[in-house]
Amino acid sequence: MNPALAKPTEVAVGLIFNGMGQVLFAQRPVGKPYEGWWEFPGGKIEAGESVQAALTRELQEELGLTVRSCQPWITRHFVYPHATVCLHFCKVQAFDGQPQSLENQAFIWDDPAKPSVGPILPAALPMLRWLTLPKRLSALTASADINAQTLSLTPWLLLNTADLPAAQTEAFLAALDQWRSRMPQSVLLSDSVSLNRLTHTDGLYLTESELKSAQTRPDFLPDDAWFCAEVTSRAMLNHAANIGCDFALIPYQSLDRSNTEQQAYWSRFSQIAHQSAIPVYAKTVPGAAALEEALNRGGQGIAG
Repeated sequence: MNPALAKPTEVAVGLIFNGMGQVLFAQRPVGKPYEGWWEFPGGKIEAGESVQAALTRELQEELGLTVRSCQPWITRHFVYPHATVCLHFCKVQAFDGQPQSLENQAFIWDDPAKPSVGPILPAALPMLRWLTLPKRLSALTASADINAQTLSLTPWLLLNTADLPAAQTEAFLAALDQWRSRMPQSVLLSDSVSLNRLTHTDGLYLTESELKSAQTRPDFLPDDAWFCAEVTSRAMLNHAANIGCDFALIPYQSLDRSNTEQQAYWSRFSQIAHQSAIPVYAKTVPGAAALEEALNRGGQGIAG
């Protein structure tokens, strides 16, 4: 086996945003593998360096940017013909300076959802989809009390329809379809049967018990539909990633809202989410600081 493929090269990658929500892309210079392709800037992690330290050094050397704060996000392994890489993606919240071409590379601020440049390195492509995920999701249980006003409170909604009484199901699904036809919200349902009967829905989420029995992404889901699941262990998070989930949720499972219980949850969240291959949300966590806590621990945000 080629030694370059046997041991992954550890790489720190920066997702750098400007005030308009655009992300910074850099073009690979002449003479490097995949020359002319576009990527998120970063570089190799040297021996003894942390991911954040390596990213700070690389962005200073390549682009003249001084990182003031960044948060861990996604870690992905990818096999290229010339090397195997372990990519540690970080979101750069604050930086000083303006990008400069210090290594003769082109760069551009661009829309992450619909970039104008290309081709983009294959390892970076999943990030483009995930960068459209919000920091906050709402999780509701379907009931007759949910109406258009309720749905309009959030742009992203996880809707549990599994416990809806059979007598109410038809009326609720008809109303949901009507609301979704004129609203921009993204709605993910917990019930695959209900999802198949709707015209206007955006994806499916599974409980952990349902995830355990799932071996692949459901065939009935369109390619652009979202797919997610709840997980309570690293093993189940890895399983969710392996079968094609776009993101996962780690639920707060105790009724005890004491500081000690919350600290235990956040410790468990960190253990599960550390270097996750997909975005992870903290679900139904009490406290005003929950969002900041989730982001600092490598999460995508909160759901609740």
